[in-house]
Amino acid sequence: MSGFAINPDVGLWQKNAVLNGKNSYYVTDEVEGTLSVKTMLSGRGHWITPDGRHSLEEGAYLILNRGQRYSVDIRTRELSETFCAFFRPGYVEAVADAAHHEPAGLLELSHKTTETSFYERVNPVDEFVWPALSRLRAAVRRGLESDLEADDLMIGLALGLLKANQAACTEAFQLDISSEGTREEIFRRLNRARDFIFANLSESLDLVSISSAASLSPFHFHRLFKRAFAETPHEFLTRLRLAKAKRLLVSSVAPLAEVSWSVGFEGPASFSKVFKRATGVTPLQFRKAASSN
Repeated sequence: MSGFAINPDVGLWQKNAVLNGKNSYYVTDEVEGTLSVKTMLSGRGHWITPDGRHSLEEGAYLILNRGQRYSVDIRTRELSETFCAFFRPGYVEAVADAAHHEPAGLLELSHKTTETSFYERVNPVDEFVWPALSRLRAAVRRGLESDLEADDLMIGLALGLLKANQAACTEAFQLDISSEGTREEIFRRLNRARDFIFANLSESLDLVSISSAASLSPFHFHRLFKRAFAETPHEFLTRLRLAKAKRLLVSSVAPLAEVSWSVGFEGPASFSKVFKRATGVTPLQFRKAASSN
């Protein structure tokens, strides 16, 4: 195992590392990166690859593969904070290899997940990567005790990535398309549409605009999206909007109308109706309960 660095000036290809910074304007030229996980702790940032523009806010993460070329574009009125974890080459492969040699049934990872290629898409909070990222953020904030502790945390994050990729592979296979090339291309387009939804949560979205992002006809797209992700585009959009609304209700004192508009609802009435149907309480009741805990 190699060492670990926080905000290194150079050497992202030699060590595992974390880049954590605050800025209201941060625009880079295109670079070729190592395997990394991008998150925003506050504000909004964009990672641009040849395949498209990946927009990130708090509550989501993006995986970029080793060798991927990308640039970063952050331009916000308030300070935005990034938190990005980088793996040295070969690290995740070693973790995957060790996992495959565990006793049968202890860890189920398909052959696909042992490869270093991950689906490059924006992902919401999940049970695989997010807890490991949260532990790493907390440790960096308080100060890492040693490289040994850093390896504990980075191994946990690597395992989370492998499990998340296994889940994504399962989604792709739900398309039930015999040609692997066609299946991967369709799944890539569906993920591009997911990223479009992430990038436009506060906008008025319809099936035509979302399916256009995937270069698929609306009804064909709707059927394939539901088959792969087990929810319709509308259900996915609503889930993301409510998750963001919950964060805003807890972290700010913004009026209910402002929260509802910032997550794409027409107004407080429609927002409250959808929120209560999903959670069993009104937004104001949710905020009051959160503030009392």
